[in-house]
Amino acid sequence: MKARYQWYINSPIRQDVISQYPEINPTTLQLLWNREIKSDLDIDNFINSDYKDLLNPFLILDMQKSIDRIINALKNKEKIIIFGDYDADGVTGSTILYQALKTTFIALHQQGGFKLGDNSNKDIDEYIKVYIPDRHKEGYGLKDSGVNYILESGAQLVLTVDCGVRSKEEVRVIQSTGIDVIVIDHHSVPEEMPPAFGIIVPKRKGDPYPFKDLCGAGLAFKVITALLSEARTQLGYDFIPLGYEKWLLDLAAIGTIADMVPLVGENRIIVRYGLYVLAKTRNIGLKTLIDRIGITPEVDEINGVEGNSISVYSVGFQIAPRINAAGRIAHANQAFQLFTTDIKDEAINLAEELQKLNDNRKSLTENILQEVEARISKYENIQNQALIFEGDRNWSIGVLGIVASRLTEKYYKPVILYQEQSHHCVASARSIPEFDISKTVQKMESMIISGGGHSQAAGITFDNHKKEEIETFFRNQIRSEVDINNIQPYKNIDMEISAQDVNWELYDIFYKLAPFGMNNSIPLFLVRKLRILDIKVIGADKRHIKLKLSSEAQIGTPLLVDAIGFNFGNIIDELHRNDIVDLVFRLEVNEWNGNRELQLNIVDIASSEI
Repeated sequence: MKARYQWYINSPIRQDVISQYPEINPTTLQLLWNREIKSDLDIDNFINSDYKDLLNPFLILDMQKSIDRIINALKNKEKIIIFGDYDADGVTGSTILYQALKTTFIALHQQGGFKLGDNSNKDIDEYIKVYIPDRHKEGYGLKDSGVNYILESGAQLVLTVDCGVRSKEEVRVIQSTGIDVIVIDHHSVPEEMPPAFGIIVPKRKGDPYPFKDLCGAGLAFKVITALLSEARTQLGYDFIPLGYEKWLLDLAAIGTIADMVPLVGENRIIVRYGLYVLAKTRNIGLKTLIDRIGITPEVDEINGVEGNSISVYSVGFQIAPRINAAGRIAHANQAFQLFTTDIKDEAINLAEELQKLNDNRKSLTENILQEVEARISKYENIQNQALIFEGDRNWSIGVLGIVASRLTEKYYKPVILYQEQSHHCVASARSIPEFDISKTVQKMESMIISGGGHSQAAGITFDNHKKEEIETFFRNQIRSEVDINNIQPYKNIDMEISAQDVNWELYDIFYKLAPFGMNNSIPLFLVRKLRILDIKVIGADKRHIKLKLSSEAQIGTPLLVDAIGFNFGNIIDELHRNDIVDLVFRLEVNEWNGNRELQLNIVDIASSEI
């Protein structure tokens, strides 16, 4: 039985390195080393990360001038438009800004004797509005329709969230009319930045901010932290209590997890504390959504896959998909309304609507996936293909990214899927670690209408008649960078350990590295020569397996442990009692009937070399 993946085992750290850190368990040190956390400062910040370790937001270029401009607009009751994105990151970032601006507006005008009426939201909404474009009609970012809305709205200040850094011409048009634009974005930056009043983009060249990997919601949180700090200086703490912004960490954590940014540095702090804020959230809509899903207000920093707790898993695979479903299937305004309503009945209705949209999203995804798979089955040789490039008029652009991700994972090659519209195609692209797709999109600026994204995910819009040209360019670019015939999906394994090392002490060691996510994944371990004592197929569709394993040829007390393999049901005929296997796994806890037992979650399995 062959492994599904190539196994890359991290090199053990040297003994002289271990001796430099006698206070740190060698296994902990190895796991940190594997994650490029090596300096004394980085190790201390990672293990002992605290909310107070968040960096000073005023270190970001243009932050001070942007905050001064926002406060001036709030003081003078200038109309402000928050221009967001339609995904979970954009919606949560827009909500964070809206709530903080609303709070600051109230504090400023109560200070000046201005009293809001009973219907305070209505009064404030005359001055602070949120605009999220329609994914299907307008597409991503600032487009003509959004620009026209801004120009006709009477706004004097625009804050873009999770978009804007590549909208040079649109920002120029808005600024030329006397409307100031502050761009708050984390996407890949162009050679020439947009001519905005303020640019809150730590990734841009010359920005001294040390942490470059905040998402849109994370940057929004940095902006409101700076805003509230400056507002308190001007107004005093009685008007905006210290710590108010911490109650918005739940939304910041959702955006951070949903956008799959590296879960290190400030992102780690935002998520770690945000999960606990989420467990006791004061946001009526968010609480209603959590209740509708069936998530309990208990925090599981390690995993949460098996339970119904607040965790990176429940946010990434339960909460965020329902937020995204609004923008994918209908309009992201439904998610924004959920997070800003103070009316319980409205929250219940909106949460139920998101649930229905998510169910619809699942159905659409499966239908399109089957259509693409049918086309792939007609390829002469899928293994020799550099790219999967397919499109259709009837495919919903809102779910193409999900389908592309699943195909990329299955076939381990870049995938571009597009919806063909009247005059142009709108595409979602996904890639593999060996090929940075966003760099190729940047090289194609003269060929496409618009495009941008990250190294492994991008969006592209191009003219219908350029389909073949676009496909050919991508195929040539991929072949020039990647040896298509000799790549195989791989797993980076943290450590090869003996069976006797699989114990509660090991679990407690890596618990300190939680929460886990991008760039800080749950540790993978390898144990060789385990004997299969029992095999079961589980699940209604028999897609999963459960094994009982014991150690083979090991010194000391033999290991006896259960292992579960999700989506390994297809190899059941290759497994037999008394087979000796090597196992790559995540160590987790299985809780049932009040009992807690260690369990191996199978990532890969192969016959041992005898």
